[in-house]
Amino acid sequence: MPSKVFVSYSSRDRLAALRIKEIAEADGHHVWLDQFDIRPGAALTGELRDNVIAADVLCLLLTPAAAASPWVLEEIRFALSAESGPVRILPVLLQATEIPDELADVVAVDAGRGLADDAVVLRVRRALGGDVPDGAILDATRRAELADRAAADAAEERWPQLRARLARVIDDPIRELQVTVDQDTWPDSERSVLEIVLDIDIFLGSLHLLLAPYVEGHTWRPGSGLDERPPDDFLGRTEPRVDGRLLWAGRTVVADRTLDATDLGETPLKLPFRLAGDEYTGDERRATMALLERFELPSLRHLVDSRSTVTVWRHPREAGEPERVDPDRSGLRLRLEVPLRVDDTGLYGFRLWSTHDRDDTVLLRSPTPAGCSTAVEREALLSLHRNTGLRAAQNALERRRRLTEAVARTAPVPEEDRWAAFTLAVRRADVPRSRGAHRQAAELVQDALDYLPSPIDPATLSYNRAFLVIGALMALVDDVMTFGGNREAVAYYGNWVTELARGLCAAQPGEPDFARVLSMLVMDRDESIAILDGLVAADPLPWRLAEARRARAEP
Repeated sequence: MPSKVFVSYSSRDRLAALRIKEIAEADGHHVWLDQFDIRPGAALTGELRDNVIAADVLCLLLTPAAAASPWVLEEIRFALSAESGPVRILPVLLQATEIPDELADVVAVDAGRGLADDAVVLRVRRALGGDVPDGAILDATRRAELADRAAADAAEERWPQLRARLARVIDDPIRELQVTVDQDTWPDSERSVLEIVLDIDIFLGSLHLLLAPYVEGHTWRPGSGLDERPPDDFLGRTEPRVDGRLLWAGRTVVADRTLDATDLGETPLKLPFRLAGDEYTGDERRATMALLERFELPSLRHLVDSRSTVTVWRHPREAGEPERVDPDRSGLRLRLEVPLRVDDTGLYGFRLWSTHDRDDTVLLRSPTPAGCSTAVEREALLSLHRNTGLRAAQNALERRRRLTEAVARTAPVPEEDRWAAFTLAVRRADVPRSRGAHRQAAELVQDALDYLPSPIDPATLSYNRAFLVIGALMALVDDVMTFGGNREAVAYYGNWVTELARGLCAAQPGEPDFARVLSMLVMDRDESIAILDGLVAADPLPWRLAEARRARAEP
């Protein structure tokens, strides 16, 4: 029986819409197509709604352009909300695409081979007449498959452009590496050591990057040959304390300090390593047998041509076999990259290794990446197409905006946001303090303290949060003293931070930095010396002995 057919499509797919009109009218159907049937001067939205509702079939030509079209989505909603009963929706899948939620479990015609194919035309003719024996049900699995295919198809169109961009830097020597790790996937309690190994070639050997949670005097295993860094490098940090080393060709590079002081869960920890690029000495060449002119990594082209590989290992802190990290299945989120930079000719940089999410895995199976000669080349290409953050998508900007507004009004926040609000509130004092407005800075810190739980249980404070509070209280005492505030306020906040430090020492005796802070805060010189002597007795590290000697020498 002939039907009234409304063809819904993106203007980019007009030729396909005209072909559907031709096929339908050959079987006697009446076809409404906007190119021919929009009345001059008609209000477009009302005209579309009236004709969708009057139709028997909404023939929806599905492509990525159609799925992104607000007009197409509006026409689907008109069909579903018709008062006389929903209009039958017939999706015709011309290209793999993400399927709108409104089409969940609708039966579609697969027209991927094109509307010039006789079998496809026959399926469309039958479906327009109400017979869809071989239709594809757009259930969750099928919709996910189509979204994956669409993502891979879109990427395939971009790969040549991205290869050209990569060609700009493919012959440049590499003088900087950056490791990014989501600290939430690397719990402090586990204290495992991560090792990233870049096997370059038989002439240049292997580069090793070692990352370990800092444990004063005991970060690295005995016999590792790595020097232990003194606590001054980490004391009071509000970001995770991680020591990073690059070992290659007889030299050791220590990771530059990196900041992640937010309590908003926005920024994974980043550890940059800079290779000096200076000339390699003759003695170094003889000692290492490395064929290097300068202390720099060879170019990406060299890494690809040499079939260089990157592997990541997770070493338990104590005895035990290392575990190789699978980039596609690991709970750890980690990335090794030549950092992205911007210059006057554009953006460049690339990844060498990364853990992958599901979307990465889909793209890596598309023809161009799958045809790359090495995993390093695949990863570099992928990073230019999909440079997403390591962490799962979260509305961090919206959360920051909401909390910033609440802090500005000193408004209450949900329990789970109190530490983030405290962090933002404390930072508000930095600007007036830098201008010498210490009274205003003190008032802002006092407002920030209202976000802290009351009372604070020292046993529940992490190192990072403990030093957020200690730093805020010590700054507040300095501000009050600077602008000539009353002695009672100085004594009150001074006692508060001292008692907090005492509580932290008692609750977490294994963290020597809390003892150091307490020794600075107590007024009794003998007590201060006793605290530092206690650290020496617990573990006579060289810097602890020096601290104790300095304390005795001070008047």
